[in-house]
Amino acid sequence: MSKDIEKDDCYTAAWIQPPSPRAEARALVALVQRGVDSVEGMRRLIAVSPKDRAELETWARIRPELAARIDSSIKFRAEVLFAFDTLLQERNVRTNPGGQDRRQR
Repeated sequence: MSKDIEKDDCYTAAWIQPPSPRAEARALVALVQRGVDSVEGMRRLIAVSPKDRAELETWARIRPELAARIDSSIKFRAEVLFAFDTLLQERNVRTNPGGQDRRQR
């Protein structure tokens, strides 16, 4: 984290310097491998749903000063999802289509 950013200003820090998509994907694959959630549950967590995307696009129209950040965040989520799926293939992590997400229990 930059020295210019206060320690307790994590919200701002995340906007300025988010983790790499691959680093975030690695952490999420590790959670799947530990059985914290299913592959599909993690994909839902990572992805921006059509409903959420529509809401974010509305915000971008209402608050044009946020449009670039919102667009960047949506692209970042897509990059995380791509990295997540790539890591699953590289590590031969099996998907469990019939599995239940632990968050839903």
